[in-house]
Amino acid sequence: MPGQPVTLQPQRLHFRYAEAFAPLADAYETLLLDVLIGDQTLFVRGDEVEGSWSLYSPVLEHRPQVHPYAAGTWGPLQADRLLVERGQRWFPVPADEARIPEPRG
Repeated sequence: MPGQPVTLQPQRLHFRYAEAFAPLADAYETLLLDVLIGDQTLFVRGDEVEGSWSLYSPVLEHRPQVHPYAAGTWGPLQADRLLVERGQRWFPVPADEARIPEPRG
């Protein structure tokens, strides 16, 4: 059941949040309420933001080539080649389904 403290309430298998409790608040209402009451549950910490930028900045500064691929496929062959060059694979693939040669080693 929504609210503080967190409590459990049995519900029918047919469950619609608005029927059981009330319509959900708009995302910004929730965000602003969390700010006002000091609930940091849905926020990242400053050190997490800094850590993220230490990973993202090099990628943004030296943008890699994008390799498009069709929906529903295993992805671009370049992804397989990247692993094969390092002697790895995504997961065991039967030989008749392999798209690129086995890693040497």
